[in-house]
Amino acid sequence: MNPSRRRPTCRVYIGGLPSDTRVSDIERFFKNYARRIDILLKRGFAFIVSKEIVFVQRGLKSKNMIS
Repeated sequence: MNPSRRRPTCRVYIGGLPSDTRVSDIERFFKNYARRIDILLKRGFAFIVSKEIVFVQRGLKSKNMIS
């Protein structure tokens, strides 16, 4: 693919997650904001990667919390 046609990737750090947070909890939270996300979950934090930049703007402005 031509590099000028690639969509930028957006990576978001989310901290302060409860230690029992599961990938499915994060997927459920972001399902309304992005069709495709990749999640790297560690104890208490996660990185979420998507090519859909708007998911950051919509999901992180949301008043909902991952619990």
